[in-house]
Amino acid sequence: MSKAGKYFAVLLLLMAGAAVLASYVSSLKQGSAGEGTNSPVLAAVTASQEFSTPAAKDSDEAIPLPVEQQTAVSVAVPAPQSPARIEPAPRRRTVTLRMLVTAYCPCPKCCGSWSDGKTASGKSIWANGSKFVAADTRLLPFGRMVSIPGYHGGQAVPVWDRGAKIKGHRLDVFFPSHQQARKWGARWLDVTVILD
Repeated sequence: MSKAGKYFAVLLLLMAGAAVLASYVSSLKQGSAGEGTNSPVLAAVTASQEFSTPAAKDSDEAIPLPVEQQTAVSVAVPAPQSPARIEPAPRRRTVTLRMLVTAYCPCPKCCGSWSDGKTASGKSIWANGSKFVAADTRLLPFGRMVSIPGYHGGQAVPVWDRGAKIKGHRLDVFFPSHQQARKWGARWLDVTVILD
C-alpha cells in the first residue's frame, strides 16, 4: 500500500472515530447517556474525565463525560422473626394412688349375670376401643379418668364400670378376651387419677 493510501486509511479511521464521538456527545445532550456503552470505542472514551468537541472548542466549554458509577443495590432483608410463642398446656391436677389392679373380660365367668355387653354406667363395652376400668365409685366416680402403667400405653381411660369385689383402692382393667385378662393377673401399681 502506498503512503497516500495509508494516510487515506488513517484519515478514514479518524473520521469514523470522530463520527462515533460526535454521536456520543449528541446523545449526552439529549439525556440518553449510559445507553449502548458496551461499545469498545465508547468504553475507551468513558475512561477520560473530560472531552471537548470542535464545537465546544469554539465556545471553550468542556463537556464532562460520565464516569461509570457503581450503583449500590439495596436488598431488603426481612427482619428476623421471633419464633411463635407456644403457650404450655395447662397442667392437669392429678393424684397418684397405690392400687391393686386386676383384670376382667365380658364373659360370664368374669361378669356373671352382668355379662350383657354394657357397663354399669350404661356405656357399651366396645366404646373407647374397649379401654376402660371398673372402680369403687365412692372413691372414683363414673367418668373419672385414670392412667394405669402398662394398660392402653399409659393413656388415660375412663371409669365406666364397678364390681362387687372392686372396693377401695382396687381397679379392674377391661380386656375383650378372658385370655388377655388372665395374662394381666393382679398387680400393685401407682395409678394416676386426673382430677379435672
